[in-house]
Amino acid sequence: MDQITYDGGWYREPLGSYTTGPPYIRHWNRDVKRMFRLLHNLTNIVYQKLDRVIPGFKVIMDRVQQDVNEKDKRREERQSQKKPGFEEIIEKGISDDPIS
Repeated sequence: MDQITYDGGWYREPLGSYTTGPPYIRHWNRDVKRMFRLLHNLTNIVYQKLDRVIPGFKVIMDRVQQDVNEKDKRREERQSQKKPGFEEIIEKGISDDPIS
C-alpha cells in the first residue's frame, strides 16, 4: 500500500506485509489457532475418557453420528430443492434475449 511520508515523498510497503490491518493481527491469529488446538485436544481426551469409563458409550455415539448424517442429508436435499445450483445455471446458459 502506498503512503505519503511527512516530507511529501511516496513510501511503498513490501507486498505481504501487515500494513492493511491492525498490527496485532499475527498475534491474534496465533492465539486463535492455539485456543482451537487446545479445545480440540481437550475434546479428544474427554471423549476417550468417556469411552473407557461409560459402558455402551460407543454405541450411543454411533447412533448420534447416524442421526447427524441423516439430518445433514435432509438439509442438503432441502437446499438443492430451494434454489438451482451453480452448475444448473451454467448448463442453462445466459440468454441475450430480453425478458418479455
